[in-house]
Amino acid sequence: MRSAQGTPHRRPDSGGPLSGQRSTERTLVLLGILLVLAGGILAYSNSLSGGFFFDDHVSIVENQNIRDLWPLARVVNAPPDQPIAGRPLVAVTLAFNYAISGLDVWSYHLFNLAAHLLAGLLLFEILRRTLSLGPGRHRFSRRAVPLSAAAAFLWTIHPLQTESVTYIVQRAEAMVGFFYLLTIYGLIRGTTAAGARPRRAWLVAGVISCALGMLTKEVMITAPIIAFLYDRIFLSSSFREVVRKRGWFHAGLAATWSILLVIIASAPRGGTTGFDMAGLGPMEYARSQFGVILHYLRLSFWPHPLVLDYGWKVARSASEIALPAAAILVLLLATLQALRRRPALGFIGVWFFAILAPTSSIIPIQDLCFEHRMYLPLAAVITLAVLGAYAAGGAVLRRLGRGSSRSLGWGLGICLVLGSGALLGAHTHARNRDYHDEVSFCRREAILRPDNWRTHRNLGMALVRVGRLAESIPLFEKSIALRPNNAIAHCNLGNSLALLGRPEDAMSHYKEAIRLKPAYAEAYANQGRLLAEQGQRVEAVESYERALQIRPDLFDARLFAAHLLASLGRDEAALRHYRSAVSLRPAHIGARNGLAWLLATSPIDAIRDGRQAVALAEAFCAETGFQDPSLLDTLAAACAESGRFEDAARWQGEAIRRARSADPPRGDLDDLAARLALYQGGRPFRRGTGSPS
Repeated sequence: MRSAQGTPHRRPDSGGPLSGQRSTERTLVLLGILLVLAGGILAYSNSLSGGFFFDDHVSIVENQNIRDLWPLARVVNAPPDQPIAGRPLVAVTLAFNYAISGLDVWSYHLFNLAAHLLAGLLLFEILRRTLSLGPGRHRFSRRAVPLSAAAAFLWTIHPLQTESVTYIVQRAEAMVGFFYLLTIYGLIRGTTAAGARPRRAWLVAGVISCALGMLTKEVMITAPIIAFLYDRIFLSSSFREVVRKRGWFHAGLAATWSILLVIIASAPRGGTTGFDMAGLGPMEYARSQFGVILHYLRLSFWPHPLVLDYGWKVARSASEIALPAAAILVLLLATLQALRRRPALGFIGVWFFAILAPTSSIIPIQDLCFEHRMYLPLAAVITLAVLGAYAAGGAVLRRLGRGSSRSLGWGLGICLVLGSGALLGAHTHARNRDYHDEVSFCRREAILRPDNWRTHRNLGMALVRVGRLAESIPLFEKSIALRPNNAIAHCNLGNSLALLGRPEDAMSHYKEAIRLKPAYAEAYANQGRLLAEQGQRVEAVESYERALQIRPDLFDARLFAAHLLASLGRDEAALRHYRSAVSLRPAHIGARNGLAWLLATSPIDAIRDGRQAVALAEAFCAETGFQDPSLLDTLAAACAESGRFEDAARWQGEAIRRARSADPPRGDLDDLAARLALYQGGRPFRRGTGSPS
């Protein structure tokens, strides 16, 4: 009797050569696991202290949606312009990290590294089992463990993976890689495990993993196809057998496409992907990808220099298109030919091209080249290199004759793997150090890609974050010079000029940003803030309202608009904005204080609500230890509105006491004293103009 893979079933053996062989294999497997883990930990040991970079700021530092784990709909609701838009599972993991360590980076990096190491272990197991299955098993099965360990080890520590591991928000790539590999591993175990129930459990786990991958990143779209082809090549003798034995499993994988379709339909990527992108059509994108793929292959063997933001240009000349296209066409034809003659070898090529297809085909994406897109395709390149080196080395050693050839082969193989690993790991370790200083990182990028407008803008933003505003000005100007219709850089430049006390210059850049991008909510919001600082409150409100029409989730614009409207006596509109602001950030004390003050002091009877004002004020005063005089002032006003004048006078007296001891002393002591007199006389305070900030 033979199993589905054609290997004879044997009864358990308690001794003899077979038992010794199994013991040796278990030892080798354990050593392989330790090699992958030790290599990954050593290579990435210095990644845990890296800071927040680039999109980390908008996705983590400024992302209020991940501040709480519930409600889940709020956590996963990222704006279209955020990198985690349409990647709900990534947002959930960031929320968990925030719950663990807030804005301390260690837990974020630890999660990324754990996901990467688990993916490396899965790759090791998949390769180990695959080399004993289907075509080629007789050639590699006796060396399956060391060959698989070598490939997984080199893949795990390769510098090309740093962007997916050390750059926090790009955990999407490491996560989807883990789920992709787990889907294939579930298929393998669901076919080879002993017993019907374990096999079924593994197959169900594979479908669940595929669904989770669809919730992580769009590249998972190719997993059902790759799994079906893997089943046919390594586990079955025909497509009919695949459908007959595991048709429900592959149908389940295909059904997970519906998850991705729903996400794409409900969470558009803010104009960064799709066939309607201005200036970048399918043909322009496709002809550029020939050179990009060749660049990826070069980095697989010579990973230097590594660049985060290439700003890759569209290929236009014949030399940029013809030669790379010819090279890629040869590789594609070789893959198809191998699929027909040597399916296992062909599968490696299909793995490479299929996983790259969503980002390196005809679907335009704003950024033509990103190193993290090679996360899973790199496994194909390294596996092919390891197997090729083994086959070539074996051929050479056979020419030398037997005798010492086996021990010599082992020695050379170990030296080659460990030597390559040492070089790759050292480069990875060095690359991780780049992520320790954002300014230095961005300066290096600007030097490496001087024609990329974003590298200069990114350096300018990094300098702004460390307070070096004056140094950011020429960088934003350089970014605009490289791309004159660059609304984002105009807005960034306006922000720096405003902070440097040059409001007229700042306003001209805000207006230019709005002209270039009429639906630029942030530019309207920044313009509104500058107008408010200049005393133009009505115009500021109009600018804020325009920003909120475009982006209703802009919290700062919502809150500042509420403050301005209250100061103008437009309490109905102010109340609406305060409630929206509290809904956006339920824990924000400034928003709750503004709402409570309005509910307690508005001259409009229909707006005042003393009970709600007291509930809000008691909560945020307790959270701050009843220390802040402004908050105590609000609590006193709320108590007075509720008819609790004795409590109002007590809290107002405490507010005055703390205001007097403040350093420097507060300038509103007369106002606080006047309100105390009202409460002592049994009268509530009614606001004319003015609102607490």
